[in-house]
Parts: sequence; structure tokens; C-alpha cells
Amino acid sequence: MRTDYIGPFRVYANSMRTFQLRTFRAIDKVGVDGTDAYYILGIDSLKSEGKLVRAVSDWYKSNFDGWGLTVNNNLQSFCKIELTREDKRFNVNIADAGQGMSQALPLVVNAHLPGNDYLTIIEQPELHLHPAAHGNLAQLFAEATQKLNKRYLIETHSQNFVLRLRRMIAEGKLNPEDLRMYWVDYDGETNSSSLKKINVNASGEVDFWPENIFSETLDETLAIRTAQLATRTASADKKDDH
Repeated sequence: MRTDYIGPFRVYANSMRTFQLRTFRAIDKVGVDGTDAYYILGIDSLKSEGKLVRAVSDWYKSNFDGWGLTVNNNLQSFCKIELTREDKRFNVNIADAGQGMSQALPLVVNAHLPGNDYLTIIEQPELHLHPAAHGNLAQLFAEATQKLNKRYLIETHSQNFVLRLRRMIAEGKLNPEDLRMYWVDYDGETNSSSLKKINVNASGEVDFWPENIFSETLDETLAIRTAQLATRTASADKKDDH
């Protein structure tokens, strides 16, 4: 089985402020740090259709406040990836935008590349992204498996990422048989890890969930409510004393 590994820290966009196209070899994956995503887009932009660039741009528009993506290849032998909006008269080099913009780029490009026989392994795709975008990224990968026959092995620490996949199953947009979820449990005493499978049924419900994982939101909400009730009780007691 051939694999395509994308690490948790993608290339820093400033080092790709401008890049020279490498047309001497075929590129069919973005690479460990995502560098080749820039070359893939640059080469695609030289084609009359530019289908890949448009698809990536559309995803960006939907997830980054209307900012689309374009390739500026009018720099003689160099190119640069720019962000643009219909209501703006200027473009912004992706290197000058937030880290989330550039960190997501290799992942979005990968998800729109034509299907191949690679198993794409991704570590923490949600890094540097606003939590609201985590679920949309999960949906992007899920749709890529359906439309382009992609296969992914993804490690994530994002609650929103997992919840979106469960939601897609509950809404009938993702077959539960197409998702395998595992909890990696580390045992400090034996210095070893084990995998615990988490089954998701057609309603998006799970048959097991590890203790204290993704419980922060509930814990904080309960703490807030407890503090509010304590404040109200204290205020009521003061009134009674008067």
C-alpha cells in the first residue's frame, strides 16, 4: 500500500512567498510539509481550465470570510499564491495572512486532487484553524472519500472534527461503514498504547467514549452555572439579612 504522509506542521508560507515552478516532474501529492501544494496549484493555473485552483478557492471562500484563492503567475518564471475577495481591489499574499490560511492549504489541495491509490495519513489537520472550521475540514475529507475515492488515516484532537463526522452519519450523508474511529489509550505503567474501537451507529451515536475526553465544554458550562447559582444565593441571603 502506498502512503502519502502530511505532518502536523505544514510549510511556513513566508518561505513560499514566491516560488519557481518545477515542471520537470509529475507531482501527485503535496508532500510531508505540504510544499508541493504550491507547485501543484501553480502548474494547474497555467492550464486553460485551472479546475483545481477554482475548487480550492471555492472552499476558501466558504470557510475564510469570503476570501478566495488565486495564483499570480505574472512574475516571469515565478508564482505566488494570493488571497482575494470580490469586494476588494487588491490581493494579499497568503504569507501575509493568518497561519490557518497557509496551514490548511496543503490539506485542501490534497482533498481536491484526483483519486489515486494512496492512503493519506494526516496528523492534527485542525492545527492553527479556528474551531468553527474544524468540522468543515472533516466534511471536506469525508466528501473526498465519496467523490474521489480517497482514503484517510487521520489523528485529531478536535471535538468539532469528530462531531461533524457523527453528524454526517446521522444526516445520512456518510455511511457508518465508511468510518472507523479509534481511541489511543496510553498506559503510563507499562509505557505502551492500545487501540479501543469506537463504533458509530446510523444515528451518529457511539457505543463507547473515553472518560474525560472532549468533556471540557460541559465541565466549563456546569462550572459557570454553579458560580451563577452561588452568586444568586449569596445575593438573596444578603437581602434576607436586611
